[in-house]
Amino acid sequence: LIGNLIFSGRLRFVTSFALLVGSFFLIYRFIDNVALGEFDAFFLSKQFLVFAILFSFGMLLGWGLQRYSSFAIFVASFFFILAIYLLSKTGEFTMAKIIFVLLPIILYCIYLIFTSNELAKFKETRQFSWSSLLKRLVLFLGLVLLVGATVIFFMKTEIKDVIAQYGGDNEDDNSMLKKNKDGTLENQESMGLAKNNKRSNELVFCAYIDNFFDDSEFPNPLYLTSFYFTKFDTLTETFERDPTMPFKDEFTPNPDEIPLFSRQANKDVLDSALSSKFLTEVEIEVYKKKLAKDAFLAPSTAYEVQPITVEKDFQDDYLFAYRAKSLVSKLNSAYFIYNSDDPMIAGFQEQRFAELRTAASYQNTPQRFYDYYTFFPSSYKYEDFQTLADSLGKTAETTIDKILTIRDYFKQKNPLGEAVYSYSDNPGIPGLPGASKITTFMFETKKGWCTYYAGSSLLLLRAMKIPSRIAVGFMTVDRSDNNKGWYWFYQDQAHAWIQVYFPEYGWLDFDFTIGNDEAQQSPQPDQTPPMQPPKAVVVASGEIKNLDTTEQTITVRANHFIYKDQEYKNINELVAVDATQAKIWRDSNQITIGQLQEKDFVVSVSYDANLAKFNADEIKPLLQQLPNPIVVDE
Repeated sequence: LIGNLIFSGRLRFVTSFALLVGSFFLIYRFIDNVALGEFDAFFLSKQFLVFAILFSFGMLLGWGLQRYSSFAIFVASFFFILAIYLLSKTGEFTMAKIIFVLLPIILYCIYLIFTSNELAKFKETRQFSWSSLLKRLVLFLGLVLLVGATVIFFMKTEIKDVIAQYGGDNEDDNSMLKKNKDGTLENQESMGLAKNNKRSNELVFCAYIDNFFDDSEFPNPLYLTSFYFTKFDTLTETFERDPTMPFKDEFTPNPDEIPLFSRQANKDVLDSALSSKFLTEVEIEVYKKKLAKDAFLAPSTAYEVQPITVEKDFQDDYLFAYRAKSLVSKLNSAYFIYNSDDPMIAGFQEQRFAELRTAASYQNTPQRFYDYYTFFPSSYKYEDFQTLADSLGKTAETTIDKILTIRDYFKQKNPLGEAVYSYSDNPGIPGLPGASKITTFMFETKKGWCTYYAGSSLLLLRAMKIPSRIAVGFMTVDRSDNNKGWYWFYQDQAHAWIQVYFPEYGWLDFDFTIGNDEAQQSPQPDQTPPMQPPKAVVVASGEIKNLDTTEQTITVRANHFIYKDQEYKNINELVAVDATQAKIWRDSNQITIGQLQEKDFVVSVSYDANLAKFNADEIKPLLQQLPNPIVVDE
């Protein structure tokens, strides 16, 4: 503005501009010599230098726009070329860069040329039409809004992802969890390195894990796994699931689609886990409060799930429940996994390390499996990880000792006894465009949350040629003194950690996250655990064929029948049930038998242990042995 006003007269540009630059230079040298203190002089002089350059550039623009009508085209072209050049220095072009950087610059360039042309006309003719200017401005703004609305409509998913990446997501969101439209939560199916980690202390679910140390009532907690991230997208620095991963040992059923009390199993995952030592079967019950109906969590490696009912007194707190079975390594106890200095935990861990020092080499591991889980990105951005891995692993002889060098690296302290690495929900993003966020965390800021630690550990392990992957789910913390085996899971316990493959021992958990103490403290007293329902003896599912509200009997054309955990599917048999003592539910509301109708689909359940004395492989002989009608409880 000053440049435009000054050069609207006959003031000569070269002389005045030279005086301006000379004056700035003298002031700069004066500040540099007079300011007290080395740091004051440096910062003051640099601040003034930036101001001087920008002010001089503004004067140059003011002169050009005042004297030459075509100068706006030159300035617009300069801005556009400069934008293309700077964007090219930040890596590959992406849709996000085009939308958020290039498009606004293009619109500004159009605006600059348009307004400059209008002002030039006014100068020549001294005729100015407000109506004409306003019409053109309205048309221009309309075009901008139309283009913007079109881009947002077609690119809303990508825009939302970019906003979330830079910390602009909803305050209720968590980088480890996604919030569904119905308000429920589940683990994200990819894991990026966001600017902020939104934490919440809200209860998500509780679980009973039937796992205790041998010959004791001392609980043995286990981390709960949703799924695994085995791929790393170097362009977006995102860890992702891979449905084509070799030897797939990921069991991910949808409990919401399985009939009540039916069991869905996949024992192929147990073969794919390539483990044979120190295995034990563990059963778990999960009661969901905010966890999505279709979400599935269990200790690794899970192979079976069974939806179960929630007792009436707890249906206001828990919406859905299931049982699951896993074949778990005894070396995967949470006490073997916690990154803690607790002496008891350290004692457990030393036992684990001593056992793993006897593990065989990877010589007989399937080559396709080994190559896949040791893949390391070739980009120059990650060369420092390879260098550090070589340095850490050069003195370690066994796989477990190489892993421990990574753990000890994260736990190192400076000469003042302070931790070098720390936990932070706000690690920020690199100051340089295109810089690697994970490299910045590892070698510069050294602060972040579990995503950063797990991702960095994965790169170091794979640089050491150790098969590894990231597991995501929930960290399990034993806080209960009264209800042994029960665990409460809050949003801030959503977690990511590392799994390492050892021949014969299979995939074992390791957690290198430093200082995540808040997640181990319950934000509120753990509640009364829900009453566990007895195991169903008889379950008959199908349409109501006949209904007698006086005798309170129902004839069901059952297409699905369960007896003592044995399932009979697609049977099309008539089953008579006595509902005299039964509680009848529609969703979570109790109703009367008179509110039922023929052709309603019902699930009839009996918990009577006296019915468990019969045996038959076929459904027809079994139904002939069972009472007619069968007295049901629900």
